[in-house]
Amino acid sequence: STTFNLGEGIVLSKTSFRGLSVVDDNTIWVSGSRGTFARSTDGGKTFTYTQLKGYEKSDFRDIEAFDDKRAVMMSSGTPAYILKTIDGGTNWKEVYKNTDSAYFLDAMDFWDEQRGIIVGDPINGHFVLLETNNGGENWQELDTTKTPRAIAGEAVFAASGTSLRCTNDSIVAFATGGSHARFFLSRNSANTWTIIH
Repeated sequence: STTFNLGEGIVLSKTSFRGLSVVDDNTIWVSGSRGTFARSTDGGKTFTYTQLKGYEKSDFRDIEAFDDKRAVMMSSGTPAYILKTIDGGTNWKEVYKNTDSAYFLDAMDFWDEQRGIIVGDPINGHFVLLETNNGGENWQELDTTKTPRAIAGEAVFAASGTSLRCTNDSIVAFATGGSHARFFLSRNSANTWTIIH
């Protein structure tokens, strides 16, 4: 059986969890709506849930963890937030914030503990791509010369962060839906893209 330790103000029946990061047999992180995340360090036997003050309206739809202390969490919607913890979620640092309502971040993944990427829904016909080279401490938006164009009505699903994957040292891919379903593949760390219809 699993024990749920609930923080103040958390009602699980009103919270949607979409982000999941399984580090190893013991460490599991989840993230969700209402500014909520949870962590288990005993293979899922117990989870401790926390609602972050100041982020109660944020929907953290993806989380990527490196161990039981370090994790990066991304919200979908406005404002767009990226938070990072290095102490098991006791404290979170806001490493990115964008209040432009056009921004909708969908998924995040890392090649290694330093290099990661985020994909967001298109703005002005181009998918939004953010990258980090220092473990999520800083994020830079890629120039549209390096981001693939979208078809009208095409978007990325922000269901669980699984629409984006990084592998090897330089391969990254994401899938879309909406008016069109396509597969975008880069073999050179998001510098150029191949599109599969």
